[in-house]
Amino acid sequence: MKQKLNPDKAYFAISDIHSYYWPMRSALKEAGFDETNPDHILIVCGDIFDRGPDTLKVYNFLRSLPKDRRILIRGNHESLLLDLIDGALPHWTDYSNGTLNTLCHLTEDLTIIPEYFIIDRYWGTRYPEEFNKYWPIAKKKAKESEVIAWLKSDEWIDYLELDKYIFVHSFIPVKHIDDKIWDAKNMANLKPMPRWRNAGKQAWERATWGCPYLQFAVGLFETEIQKGKVLVCGHWHTRDFHSYFSGKGRDNNQLYFSENLIGLDGCTAGTLNTNVLVIKDNKCFDKFGKELTNG
Repeated sequence: MKQKLNPDKAYFAISDIHSYYWPMRSALKEAGFDETNPDHILIVCGDIFDRGPDTLKVYNFLRSLPKDRRILIRGNHESLLLDLIDGALPHWTDYSNGTLNTLCHLTEDLTIIPEYFIIDRYWGTRYPEEFNKYWPIAKKKAKESEVIAWLKSDEWIDYLELDKYIFVHSFIPVKHIDDKIWDAKNMANLKPMPRWRNAGKQAWERATWGCPYLQFAVGLFETEIQKGKVLVCGHWHTRDFHSYFSGKGRDNNQLYFSENLIGLDGCTAGTLNTNVLVIKDNKCFDKFGKELTNG
């Protein structure tokens, strides 16, 4: 989706909240976001659920904002939840990724994991008889929730192009030379997709899983750089951006900022930190009000 950047508005971008309500709210407050201010726009670069305890609080907060002041970009965890809801039995990765945790919140029943689900990564997932009886009921209840209907709505988009800024969850779609090879760090299997804006659902879904700073480093965003574009993404912790590009061991409490790449993911699930990018007056700021430059 393309929009013109409104110079009278302030844009606040966050990512990878993972069901942690208070870190998100405190970070937005520190950055100056006011949910009652009609000139404040919130951009969320995906992964709003899974792992944390506050799925419904995060949902209620986002839904409380006027629709024209919230922009929601689909991440890999949005897809994981919908796949779990629409699929058969869960896999151990649904537990490790926190997706089953979210389903518990949607059904308001926390017994599904400790009482019915046995996780074994190496020997497979085992389903006791009680689980096989309970699972269809729990899945049906979650599937009928307003949260799932919202996630399936057309409010969720694959990207936002706001003048020179391209907001995505992880990266723009790229071509895979061999579709049988899937490794987030295997750059040799990737090449640019010239018409990425028109990519299909599968390509966009795959794009939410890759390693953004490596794909950027090998030139897969080069065509857009030549047009003066800036990629703004989440998905991968900013600590790794800093380490890769500068060799400095910074933590996740700082977003990554360079001329054509901005990383947002503060690893909220591990650090209880949420990074915020603020764009106003044609300038970029972090949540502390510090103007971001390449110097």
